[in-house]
Amino acid sequence: MNKLRVVGEQWAEEHVKRAERSVSKKIVQYKQQHRVSFWILMGVTIAIHLLLSATVVPFLLVFRSYFFDVVVLLIALIFGMLYAFMIGQVLHLERHHHVLALLVVPLFAVAHVIYLGNSYGEVSTVPIALLYGIVFVLPYVLQLRRGRLQLTADL
Repeated sequence: MNKLRVVGEQWAEEHVKRAERSVSKKIVQYKQQHRVSFWILMGVTIAIHLLLSATVVPFLLVFRSYFFDVVVLLIALIFGMLYAFMIGQVLHLERHHHVLALLVVPLFAVAHVIYLGNSYGEVSTVPIALLYGIVFVLPYVLQLRRGRLQLTADL
């Protein structure tokens, strides 16, 4: 880290070192808070997926129509946009955090929908579950491609 440049003789070398230590401690605390926020967001998102799939899958099995499939995909798109926005608000994430956010939540959601679909009925929910996962992650991928999300945080 570069030393702070102070104009004048008012600050002694010890004051500069103390200020540098204080700033570096704050940066470490700030990064740690954002990592905790990331993991809380991941947990909340998975919990919402559990509730959403437990609510939607029975309707999906009863009302087999393209209209209901479109409604499910619209829910996935809206929830995916919210997810991408929330991940974008968490700063200081490294590449592996983005890979986890990109893979873990959609795979968990797809697996849960397939599991619930197989346990409730004989109708296969695999196609709509895969489409749900793709549509859910689409806004996040678009934000990554546009460069709106930082892949590494530099401080």
